[in-house]
Amino acid sequence: MLLSLMLSSLPMAHADLMFRPAAPTPPVVAPANVAPADVAVAPPVVTDEVRLVTWLWDVGHGLSLELEQSERVALLSEAIPGGFVGTLDAGGGTYRRYAMSRADVGGVQAGSSWRVLHEGGEARCTVTGFEAIASEHYTPGDAVDWGAAPCMAPMIVATLACDMDVDFALAAVPTSNTAAAVAEPVTVGTFTAPAGALNEYLTHPVVQQVQQDAALEARLRGAPLKSETSSQRYALNGQHVEVIRGRWFTGQGDEGCDGGDIVREWAAVVVDGQLLPPRETTGGNIYGVLDVEGDGQVELLEWSGMSTRVLRNADGSPRRADAVEWCICGC
Repeated sequence: MLLSLMLSSLPMAHADLMFRPAAPTPPVVAPANVAPADVAVAPPVVTDEVRLVTWLWDVGHGLSLELEQSERVALLSEAIPGGFVGTLDAGGGTYRRYAMSRADVGGVQAGSSWRVLHEGGEARCTVTGFEAIASEHYTPGDAVDWGAAPCMAPMIVATLACDMDVDFALAAVPTSNTAAAVAEPVTVGTFTAPAGALNEYLTHPVVQQVQQDAALEARLRGAPLKSETSSQRYALNGQHVEVIRGRWFTGQGDEGCDGGDIVREWAAVVVDGQLLPPRETTGGNIYGVLDVEGDGQVELLEWSGMSTRVLRNADGSPRRADAVEWCICGC
């Protein structure tokens, strides 16, 4: 099969609730007086290499190489002569695919092995090559203002041969990274967010600003403002994780595609009872919780619309980011 590689905690006292950065987990080290042969299980191998994965419709998935636009255009020009291998039907738009005769692109090598992490587990994949993918609206040799027409800029992906189907890929790490893991949703359990956690968040300046912005828009439109909160609990490498989300909305119509509804959203993460700072997430959805290094630091995959994926640390700071500007309507 060919694909392209592209809170919770035990209850705690309210007085202990505070926003603070997560403490790093010490590395696993064998005692100095124990010979390597006496160590029963070797600690997981950790690497900091991680790639985002994008859906490429009928082609499968693509490993993001996160190249500058000028590099992508240059690679496309290199691949076009004699490199056409077919088209990609992107649900309303057609793209041309060109194979590239290179052994290494963007730091990824042909023949390298990857673990593609997804909601159902992981797939083991091998890079078989690289492709440049360009909109059918681009004619080779045309003078294009890429800044004015970003959706026409080519994508560069690594193609993969994998051992199983991938429904929704979250990220990819080298197979040498044996520590990366995807969180498992927990629907039944005794652990919950610390008492008062939601109130702590609702009085946080970031969340209050989100509410004020929503209230102003609703008042200007003369619409009543509604609110709701939700949470999802996860188990991840022995940790209890809860993603808390809240939003203010008017309920006037479709929330996306200029449907008329006013929506302002925020999210926050609690790891083993530790409240991390909230942030505004309007326009984005959290699709996965994972630990890409097995170091106890939680990461979230956020996807905005069809094009932008951001792998964030639990405190909201970005870890990896990539945007694919499709020349089609995202609705």
